[in-house]
Amino acid sequence: MGILEGHVHADAHREGLHLDHPQVGGGCPEFKQKNSINGYDLADIYSKSIALAGEGGYMKYRTINVYPQVDQQIDKAIERIVSGQASARESMQKAQVDSIADLKKAGVDV
Repeated sequence: MGILEGHVHADAHREGLHLDHPQVGGGCPEFKQKNSINGYDLADIYSKSIALAGEGGYMKYRTINVYPQVDQQIDKAIERIVSGQASARESMQKAQVDSIADLKKAGVDV
């Protein structure tokens, strides 16, 4: 299943439509049979997993507005390591210190 399909299924689940619903997964015995292994309905498991992950807020960290700056700190750390300017330990420690400083500067409680 591709990323786009996953989003479609997640949207459907939010709307109360599960993968066995006619509009989403076909809702037919053949679909259920083809998507079952050892008696487990994979479509149902997948649907419930998406719902559980969404309820838990697994993407909340990406809503922090300084996420790109932290990502840039990691990119810089990798550049220092690859170019030989610093060891992996030194570079990642610097990235951590700099990232925490960026987060605090942005008002994030760390």
